[in-house]
Amino acid sequence: MLNRLYKLKDEVKIFLQKQKQDKLYEAFREEDFQLSLAYLVDFFEAINNLNLKLQGRNKNIIAHSDVIRDFTEKIHLWKRKVQVGNFSLFSHLNELLSEKKNIEQYDVTKEVLSPLHSVAEEFIHYFPLNGEFSLDIGAESLTLMWSCYGNHCKRMPSI
Repeated sequence: MLNRLYKLKDEVKIFLQKQKQDKLYEAFREEDFQLSLAYLVDFFEAINNLNLKLQGRNKNIIAHSDVIRDFTEKIHLWKRKVQVGNFSLFSHLNELLSEKKNIEQYDVTKEVLSPLHSVAEEFIHYFPLNGEFSLDIGAESLTLMWSCYGNHCKRMPSI
């Protein structure tokens, strides 16, 4: 949905202007909004790809720990690249930045790093990289530990 909106951004501006939606039209024309939209298109494209990898029959957290770990590492890679002003991993944002040379690089870096940091923390919280999940079920607590390589797990659930 965001990708379609981004591709149709010029048409959306014309539509908003014709509909006399002045506040929306002005907001949509602002550089900050355009940059945010481009960043969100790239980010949600990656999230949607992750979502597709996690769907299907007989899918579980153990089978997909590598996919989640890879995505978490991808977020850290994005952060490292953005910290040095490299936005090449965000294709839409990078394209927009190359078109608009007068944009302050520091501001864009700060705006991209903040959400990436939050997302990385949330992924680590929900999908710890140490291979251990704890789940409280009423009075019982279940800890699932694994060391998976492919589909071969060395340790199974312990209660």
